[in-house]
Amino acid sequence: MKKLILLFAFTGLTACETVVYPDLDNNATPVLIVDAFVTNETQAQTIRLTETIGFLDRATPPSALGATVTISNSANKIFTFVDEKKDGNYIWRPTNNDSLGTIGTSYKLTIRYKGEEFTADSKVNRVPPIDSLNVEFKKAGERGTLSKEGYYVSLFAKDFVGTGDCYRIKTFRNDTLFNKPNELNLAYDASFNKGGGTDGTSFILPIRNQVTRADEPYKIGDKVRVEIHSITEATFTFLQKVRQQQQNGGLFATPPVNVGTNIFNKNTNSKTQVLGWFNVAARSHQTIEVQK
Repeated sequence: MKKLILLFAFTGLTACETVVYPDLDNNATPVLIVDAFVTNETQAQTIRLTETIGFLDRATPPSALGATVTISNSANKIFTFVDEKKDGNYIWRPTNNDSLGTIGTSYKLTIRYKGEEFTADSKVNRVPPIDSLNVEFKKAGERGTLSKEGYYVSLFAKDFVGTGDCYRIKTFRNDTLFNKPNELNLAYDASFNKGGGTDGTSFILPIRNQVTRADEPYKIGDKVRVEIHSITEATFTFLQKVRQQQQNGGLFATPPVNVGTNIFNKNTNSKTQVLGWFNVAARSHQTIEVQK
């Protein structure tokens, strides 16, 4: 049991110290964690399996080895994912120009691990093409008060007509993903949230501009790749909650909470849990090199 000291500072010249002894179970049974974000493209797809560690542990979460991982589509075709390097990365490699399926196809993920069977469902939704990536040189302050001088890229793409399309926009600078908590770029139709009144329009300005870091604009020679991934509405909500938890800090932080999962134990009477998410996306993408 660890001792946790909380300091409370009060207005004025007084302060007190309260010693709290939280009951933290650092030996809880590990829970399987599933990272199953794949696409329907004709290229290798990876599902990452790990296990949880104790709250006070500082080690890297261990890989979940020895699992059987498959995805089946609505035509009952089975795609087997293999842990080739015994590192928890289960990979499916296409043959004969094969792919997981087309837009509108439904999928079931099945994982058998340590005597338990876990399943999840997803569907490939449509994704709009990227019309263009526009590059502009801006002086310091022109793209916001704290923006720096450099080259700024903007994304131009248009949402489909018909409400309910959800997307994740990924940006890569010289093949490195923008992966800070505030860089999880999501769109519901062409706006931030459901009911934004932007159905069938171009992505709103903040979403378009988020493919550039205002504090680290691009330089001549940088390669910029932007991808739009279609996601289900449930996945959109899940990723919103992930972003909220990642940015949950500071003086007014709220107690952390689990963000949920769409993967479940097939045996409803089992106490063995699983966490993570499954989504199969269609993807559009475009790459440019920053030039004068």
